[in-house]
Amino acid sequence: FNLEPYTEKSVNGLILNLNRNGYLPIILREFSQEQIEKSKILVFNAPSQSITQDEVEFLSKYMSNGGIIILATGYSDKLAVSNLLDKYNIDILDVPLGPFPYVEENPEEYENEPRFVDGWPIVFDENIGQSYFNFTWNIDYHLMVFVKQGKGGLLIISDSQYLLDKNIESIYDYWPGN
Repeated sequence: FNLEPYTEKSVNGLILNLNRNGYLPIILREFSQEQIEKSKILVFNAPSQSITQDEVEFLSKYMSNGGIIILATGYSDKLAVSNLLDKYNIDILDVPLGPFPYVEENPEEYENEPRFVDGWPIVFDENIGQSYFNFTWNIDYHLMVFVKQGKGGLLIISDSQYLLDKNIESIYDYWPGN
């Protein structure tokens, strides 16, 4: 993402949504246990730097203590977070589902539903996780999954572009379902 306001790859819409809900977003350029421990929510958007095994253990404790991690990542970006996904027996498959729902004809009909720009199926252990959004096309594809960890948990969104301005909120419009 970039920090230039209201561009397709910006996260300003996410920042505004967090502000509206009483959160003060802080952007970390490097992993900081001290800063993360003070937070309630940690958002990763298509991380490009790998999360180490030590960081995974720290994040597990963070969630056990009530922290929520929101991870938006597609198949092409999952390598950097593979240690975290592996800990919870989660995988993102190489099955490009593209945009969903596809709403060129009648967008108003779907505006209260989540919208994915570039979705990929999530495979997870249904004994420890819960699907919050799935796409059915002969079989169910899970696109958003929550795994509870202690008092907190991990929300995986299988779309690296889901949290960007072009999908949440821009200067000209917004998508209510997101």
